[in-house]
Amino acid sequence: MSISDVAGVFSRYFVVGFFVPAFIVLVALSQVLTKAFLPSSYERYADSPASILILGGAALVVALILDALNDPLMRVLQGSVLRDAPLPVRRAISPVDKILSNRQLVLYDRFVARRDSSSSEVEKTKAAWILDRRFPRSRARVLPSHFGNVLRATSDHPTSRWGLDMSAAWPRIEMLLNEREQDLHATAKGQLNFFLNGALLVLVGGGVFALDHALHRSVLWIGALVAAIALSYALYRLAVGAAIRWGTEVRASVDLHRLELYEKVGLRAPREFAEERTTIAPLANACLLYGFEIPDGFMRSQDTANE
Repeated sequence: MSISDVAGVFSRYFVVGFFVPAFIVLVALSQVLTKAFLPSSYERYADSPASILILGGAALVVALILDALNDPLMRVLQGSVLRDAPLPVRRAISPVDKILSNRQLVLYDRFVARRDSSSSEVEKTKAAWILDRRFPRSRARVLPSHFGNVLRATSDHPTSRWGLDMSAAWPRIEMLLNEREQDLHATAKGQLNFFLNGALLVLVGGGVFALDHALHRSVLWIGALVAAIALSYALYRLAVGAAIRWGTEVRASVDLHRLELYEKVGLRAPREFAEERTTIAPLANACLLYGFEIPDGFMRSQDTANE
């Protein structure tokens, strides 16, 4: 099973984001683990081309599992799972949550101070850009992780700009994207998942390698574990950058397709910026999220007839 075989069945998003990191880590482990840690069925084909097929099949299984666990993994890395866990778990991990949250709040407050108080317009603009891309719209919504705050900043964009709720607007706007836009989104999301899954798999693979050599009384396990943690963190940081790039694609799609969304829902177009944020977008949110009726005077058909 080659990568081209997988690409013929699965989307590029799945191949790049899930299959490739699993395949790379499994190939690396097959080269560095001792025979005691390799399955006996694999050892018979270790020196033949069939080994690639075996590793490809194993990587596909791992990739499918990662795909199924993508949402929970995202929640863990965002840090929101710390606050949504059962009460006994929250109490146990509250010190960790507090430390991580305080670190993010310090960064948030620092950039707010630069944006509001800096004498340099360049510094103000830079701070405003960082706050917009890397932090949610209010201090109360700051999460314990940098990655989580980037994703929350993206989800807050439709609300802060236009008054739209992300959970109401995005599933519909995603269906309005043209082929070129879908390709850009798939590329950005694939890169994001490549780094995230790579970070997880490197950490797990490094742990397996360390355990293997620790059981064989080799000092290599210490260096391997440290290297795995360092590489995993580096991949996580790259995932933060990839999340910003993916967020840029999402923001652009919301900005460009929101009026089309109003039209598809049956709302008339806003006549001015303030009306969209205070009236049209909230009506769309209420209709899409809760099934509320659109009041008379705001239906697109009525507006067109009056014109």
